[in-house]
Amino acid sequence: MLFSTISSRVIGQSDTIFHYAFEGNLNNDSGTAGALVDNLGNGFAFDQEGFFGQALSLNGAQYLSLVEYGLLDPSISAYTVCAWVKNTSSPNHGSEHIVLHQSKNIDESGASRYFLGLNTSTIGVPLAVGTFVGGDKRSSATPIIRGEWTHIAIVGNPADQSFRFYVNGRFDNSTTAANAFEASQGGFRVGGHISGNLGKSWEGLIDDLYLIRKALTEAKIQAVAKVNTTSLSHLTSDQIEIFPNPFQKTFRVRLLQMVQAEIQVFDLNGRMVSEERVPAGTSEILLDGEAWPDGPYHLTLQIEDQILHRMLVKR
Repeated sequence: MLFSTISSRVIGQSDTIFHYAFEGNLNNDSGTAGALVDNLGNGFAFDQEGFFGQALSLNGAQYLSLVEYGLLDPSISAYTVCAWVKNTSSPNHGSEHIVLHQSKNIDESGASRYFLGLNTSTIGVPLAVGTFVGGDKRSSATPIIRGEWTHIAIVGNPADQSFRFYVNGRFDNSTTAANAFEASQGGFRVGGHISGNLGKSWEGLIDDLYLIRKALTEAKIQAVAKVNTTSLSHLTSDQIEIFPNPFQKTFRVRLLQMVQAEIQVFDLNGRMVSEERVPAGTSEILLDGEAWPDGPYHLTLQIEDQILHRMLVKR
């Protein structure tokens, strides 16, 4: 599984509460928690165009539950929560888009909080990485664009009552919230509010969701979030074409900027299967994947300090 070896080394197996990769199942790939379940019964789906392989797809009226208790008490333990997300909601959606939510008590009574999501101050304005815990809503400064894959992370630390926000592996801003670190022992929901309020539910894709019982540094968040890159800045998707995709033996990468670039292709175990340097002035390059096993692959295109990520499939 992509990053399972990397994350164990970077994070520490005992510190990982869960890592849901959503590769066609709801299993926890590392950590102490169990599998997610569809208690609501509204269904869910796996999208083949995840950031790494497949991703969890929720339609705004769905969520999944982790019915286990005492996994994390944010009043005594620092934590890091992060995921790759692609929000596809309408701008008229509510002001909260929940990725991960925890109930306060085992019976799901009392105040509850969401650890990770996207916020807006007003419906219709740009999204930001957000958390709402202990009655305090806090958000990142960097806007999050609907319809684009973005890595979002929040580090909470009860020792100094602080939150640190990260967007695409980069530190964004920090803030404090005195009421945010209340004792909590409840279970979790992915993509929905613990109260069942569907107006706060997630609409779009979620991939590689982690909850870690440790305050990760920026370097470690980058190690969890990326595939052997030094930057997670966005290029626009119209700057690269991959065809045919899916492919059988070979495929072409066409660059709409004729500048020097580097292309790397990784399998789902994080193993690099191809690396090509594209000289300036070259608009198209042919890659040979005939020897690769069938399945999905992750391609990165680096131009100077910017990275574009695309998925391709061999059949």
